[in-house]
This record gives sequence, structure tokens and C-alpha cells, in this order.
Amino acid sequence: MSTIPPEAPPGGSALPAKPRQSSARILVRNVLSNWTGLVLNMAVAFFMSPFLVRSLGDVWYGLWVLIRSTTGYMGMLDAGVRVAVVKFVAKADASGDSVELNRTVSTAYFLFCCVTAIVGVGTVALAIAFPYIFKIAPETLVVTRIVVLIAGTSLGVSLLSSVAGGILTGMQRFDISNQIGIATLVIRTIVIVAMISMGYGIIALAITHLSMQVMNWFVISHFARRLRPDIKIDMREANRDSAKKLYGYGSANVISGLGDLLLFRTGEVLAAIFIGPAAVTYYAIAGTLLEYLQKLVFTMATTLHPFSSAKQASGDERSLQAVALVGTKLSFLIALPVIGGIVIFGHEFIAAWMGASYADLAGPLLMAMAFGRLFWIAQSGTFQILLGAGRHHQAMIINVLTGVLSFLGGLIAIQKYGLLGMTIGSAIPVVIIHGIVTPIYAMRTLKIPLGRYLVESLLRPVAASTPFVLALLAIQYWFAPHSLWAIALAGIAASPVLVLSSYYLAFNREDRVRYLHRFIPSTRARAA
Repeated sequence: MSTIPPEAPPGGSALPAKPRQSSARILVRNVLSNWTGLVLNMAVAFFMSPFLVRSLGDVWYGLWVLIRSTTGYMGMLDAGVRVAVVKFVAKADASGDSVELNRTVSTAYFLFCCVTAIVGVGTVALAIAFPYIFKIAPETLVVTRIVVLIAGTSLGVSLLSSVAGGILTGMQRFDISNQIGIATLVIRTIVIVAMISMGYGIIALAITHLSMQVMNWFVISHFARRLRPDIKIDMREANRDSAKKLYGYGSANVISGLGDLLLFRTGEVLAAIFIGPAAVTYYAIAGTLLEYLQKLVFTMATTLHPFSSAKQASGDERSLQAVALVGTKLSFLIALPVIGGIVIFGHEFIAAWMGASYADLAGPLLMAMAFGRLFWIAQSGTFQILLGAGRHHQAMIINVLTGVLSFLGGLIAIQKYGLLGMTIGSAIPVVIIHGIVTPIYAMRTLKIPLGRYLVESLLRPVAASTPFVLALLAIQYWFAPHSLWAIALAGIAASPVLVLSSYYLAFNREDRVRYLHRFIPSTRARAA
């Protein structure tokens, strides 16, 4: 049952006062924590991708990517409740209403139990239908179906752990979530390398992922209880009103998530249907590098969702405007230099990482993907702010429209122009919508002047990135690095140019005081 302190007034509970931290400090702490976890994930994935491709082979690796993509579609059955839990936990925590908080998390857990049962039925159906949808060789059929069943079970466990994860995220404790994620990552990587090296193959890979998902669920639940011991998940607290609230907010987000699936997860499916599982491997290699970049920005952007929810609840419009400008600026400032490096060194990087044969096919795909993804990445922070500010229905429409048009563009193009045509056809709608439509809507919604937006969120990051890209071009011209170490050293050699240009060109004085000087000890006195 829900527990309420004795001094709580009827209808809610006044939680003990918590030490207040500045908004800027909370945001920076969460961003740095997310980036630490992401960098480690990227490092592991960078090693694991060629290891798995060489150990499993093109067909089995392509099947692994395809299975994870198709079973991942069933994650849409949560109907956006995962995102809604974050929203309402943040809101209830800000207002100190533990009664409503308990009702929300109890209802969410009941809903996830129901959804997990449906996922189980869907997984069995998918395992049966898999060879009728994709070009699966008869000798791989039995193992493929077993892996589908394991992957579906892993998805069900992930759904059940969403409530505890939503509590940590809603309370803006990304640092705890990332510490758990890093520990899980290390254990999972060691086990996978050992199992694959001993020749156990794709089934062992799937079982390891499932086992780590179960462990992660229990650990997250433990820390959620420690952080908020007053939260009690009780099925008897589940009620229709809370369910309507969760689905009312979440329904728009799940449809928006459908747009993301159409945009980022249908390329593998189209490649498998029209070409075959081996083609999925080449497409996945190109997509993996950009996925790292997307995650780098998205882990920063996700901190803006609970932050903007709290600011919207308190009516702080000025903070929403400020964080929207800084969030978009940082997204561009991260994406532009990386995209520039991908265009300059992409082919050589894939050749050194995966092999020359993969670079010839995946290199052009990487270039085409990079152009479209740049604009999506730049607006990822804006989307999180719109979600937190209660503009989820509008964000849904934009995201779904992008996903549908991108999917149709890829579907039409692949039948005539193959993988490269599909990639280009998918990228064009993204450039148009996220390069023009989304910024205009965000400016009007948040009441940001056009001139201020263009200068702060676009021109400043472009100006700061240009010297870095020019430095990379000079290194490529004079030294032509081809090995991974040489390419890495080229980036390191040019990075001081990016740091200096970012400090002086990307950030104005107010940004430097608010977001930089407070966290650089040598400049705190000057900031004061």
C-alpha cells in the first residue's frame, strides 16, 4: 500500500525538503553522466561490431540485426507509457505529491504486465512467420526462430523494468542509471566475448542479452526503492483515471515513436526483404557509426524532458527558451564536426575498422545517411523540450510525417536503385522537415525570435565548426591517414581548434557564465 507521512495533508503528501541544486548544475551533471555511459558503450560497440561480424559471418550477423529490429517493433505496444512515467514522476516529484506518484507507478506497472503478455504472444507469432516475411535459408530457420523467441522475452523484461527506470529518470538521477548501465555493459561484454570465442554462436549471444536485461531490472528496482522509499508499487492502486492520464500523454509519444521506427529501423527490413540478410550487414555498418553520434546527442537531449516538464509545471517560460537555444546549439555543435569528419575520413575509417570490401559498399551509404541525420540530430533536443512542455501531439505529427515520408522514399528507391538509392530516398524528407518545419514550429511555440534563433542555434555552431573541418581537410591533404590510429590522431590534433572556436564563437557571454564557468574551477571567480 502507498505510504504517506503522518503530517501529510489529505489528498497529497508534503515530502521532506530536499537540498536544492541549480538547474544548470543538474543539467550538466546529467549530460556528463549520460555521455560517460555513452562513450563506454561506443567503445565497446566499436570493438564488438567487427568481432561479431567476423565471428558470426555476414548472414548470421545480418540476421541478428534484423531480429533485434523486428522484435523491437513490439516495444511500440507500451503505447508511450514509458515516456509518460518520466513526465508524471517529474511532475509529482516537483510538486511533492507522493499519493499521486504511487498511483501513477502502480498503474504503469500493471499496464506493463499486460503488455508483456501480449509481447509474448506476438513473439511466438513472429517466430512462426519469420521465414515467410524474409529471405531465410532453410538451414538457418530453426536457430533463427529460437533467437526470435529469446529476443522477444528480453523485450518483455525491458518493459517490466521501465517503471523503476522511469522513477530514476523522472527524478533526474541519470547518474545512477548510467552507473548501473556501465556495470551491466562490462559484464555483458566479457560474457559475450567468452561465449562467442568458444563457438556458441548467435543463441549464446541472445541468451546473454536476456540474462543481462534481467539483472539490470533487479538492480534498477533496488536503487529506485532506495532513492524513494515512500514509493510502493501496489496493483490495488492501479486505477482507470491514472491509466487514462498515462495513455493520454503516452499515445502521442508512441505514435511519434512509430515515426522513429520508420525512420531508423526499416532500412534493415527493406534490405532483408528486397536483397537478403547479408545486405543488412552492410547497411548496419554504415548506420552504426551514425547511431553512435545520434546517441551522443540524444543522451544529452533526454535530460531536457524531465527538466522542461518541471519548468513548465512552474510556469518558467524564460528557462524553456534559454534551454531550447542552448540544446539546439549543442546538438549542432556536436553533429557538425563529427559529420564533417565522417565525410572526410568515412571510407578510410570503415576500411580500417571492418575491411576494404565493406568500405566500398558501406562508405557511400554512410555519406548519404550523414546528410539526412544531421538535421534530425540537431532537433532532438527541441523535441524533448516540446514533449516536456506538453506539446507532444504536435511533436508526434512532425515525427510521424518524417518517418512515413522517409519510409516511402526508401521503399520506392530501393526497388530501382538498391541500397544507396534507398538511403538517399530516405534522407530527403528528413532534410526538408527537420531543416525547415521543426525549427519554425519550435520558435513559434516557445516564442523565440527568428533572428535570435538563427544566430544562437545555427550561425554560431557553424562558425565554430568550420575551423575544425578545415583543419581536418588540411590533415587529409598533407598526411592522408588510413589506419584507425592515424585517423584518431588527426581528430585529436584538430580538437584544440574546435575547443577554442566553440568557446569564443559558439557560446555568448551569458552561456559561458551559466553553463561553463560554474563547472570549471579556474574560471569560477571570474564568472562571479
